[in-house]
Amino acid sequence: MSADEMRNYCLSIRNFNLRVQVRLKDGSEICIGKIGDVEKEKFQLVTEKEGVKSLRYAWIARIANA
Repeated sequence: MSADEMRNYCLSIRNFNLRVQVRLKDGSEICIGKIGDVEKEKFQLVTEKEGVKSLRYAWIARIANA
């Protein structure tokens, strides 16, 4: 998925308050949370344990429904 596709996906599901699973490209981390603010280069993932994380689209390998 390209950065533009990820941004559009985040924008499309943000209002539904769905939980998503985000896997980073380096495979070091899988995060589960809800999409917060969506910007051109990054988005916020609101997690229960870690709070709000800012993630750049370039770091993301996959975003899927959790």
